[in-house]
Amino acid sequence: MIAVSTFRPHKDSEEYRENQIRAMASWFPIFSNIILMGNLEPELFTYKTTFTFQDGRPHIKDMVGFLASEGELGVWINADIVLHNAFVTLEHLMKKAGCVAATSFRLTFEPGRHATYASAVREPNDFGLDVFVATPEVWQDMYRHIDPRWVKCGQVYDSWMVGFLNKRHKCADFTDRKWVFHPRHEGRVKDGFNSTQWAQDEFAPWAGPPRYWLTNSGLIRKKW
Repeated sequence: MIAVSTFRPHKDSEEYRENQIRAMASWFPIFSNIILMGNLEPELFTYKTTFTFQDGRPHIKDMVGFLASEGELGVWINADIVLHNAFVTLEHLMKKAGCVAATSFRLTFEPGRHATYASAVREPNDFGLDVFVATPEVWQDMYRHIDPRWVKCGQVYDSWMVGFLNKRHKCADFTDRKWVFHPRHEGRVKDGFNSTQWAQDEFAPWAGPPRYWLTNSGLIRKKW
């Protein structure tokens, strides 16, 4: 599996620095290559990381383009998401279930020296999706349809992405496996550059949770 993500420069926020270093440590054993959209951040550099050396906010279509151009299962992920090491088995489960895409809602934990993921919970009214997994063919299809105006800031684009996957591909929800963790934090950029109007297209009625659960047996049952 490969991953693509954005990140905040560590000089800008000590909180984000700690969250991103923690997340990257969890990704390292899972992904064969990690593409980070931005200039070199030494504390995130490993032999598995590739930086795009660009300024400004990356466009979502560019991120999808990297995943579309590779020959492996691709993961679009936010930079502060911690993954359980069992995430590495997701590709096998998806193949067993016959699904080509998957996503998970996040479980929130309190960061700090003694952070524990065992007590992480999904917070009420938290519908953010910070990780999308799909085959190269699915990412190629998304690349052809996604609005090039979307930038990695604020919200909205995750609703469009899951709506697209629900309408055109078999997309499964693996939240119940408890593999995706998000630190409670401040410092969010709340003033986005994306317009909700951009999401009002043929995929808008399909936005919402994925249509299928990815079960322990690897089978899929219909949710709605």
